[in-house]
Parts: sequence; C-alpha cells; structure tokens
Amino acid sequence: MEGEQKEREDQGAWAAPQPEVIPQPTYTPVGVAFGMVFLVWGLLTSPIVSVVGLIIFVASLAGWIGGILHERG
Repeated sequence: MEGEQKEREDQGAWAAPQPEVIPQPTYTPVGVAFGMVFLVWGLLTSPIVSVVGLIIFVASLAGWIGGILHERG
C-alpha cells in the first residue's frame, strides 16, 4: 500500500516531454560539398573551375546558415 502511494507521488512530479523540432530537409550541404570539390578540382585544372566552386560553396553555405537562422527565429 505504501509503495503504491509513493509511486503515484513520483508520477505527479514528471512533466510531459516537449516535442522535438526536426529541421526541414535541404540540399544545401550537398551544394557545399560540390563547391568544395570544384574548388579543389580547379586548383588542379583551371582557375575558372575554382571560381565556380567558390561561388557554389559560398551560395550554398549562405543558404544553409540562413535556413538554420530562419528555423531558430
């Protein structure tokens, strides 16, 4: 009898878990990876490829960070 009462008191102290927020899926990490690949590939082949890789990298990174900030705000 005493154990049941203590168990009921313990259950009253518990709080309901908050819903976990899962970020929306995005392709920006893939863009960052492709930008890095093109950037390094351009170092081996042509500066134009490096410039394209840098543009892809910066644009994807900005989109990724912007998406994270938008979800938090």
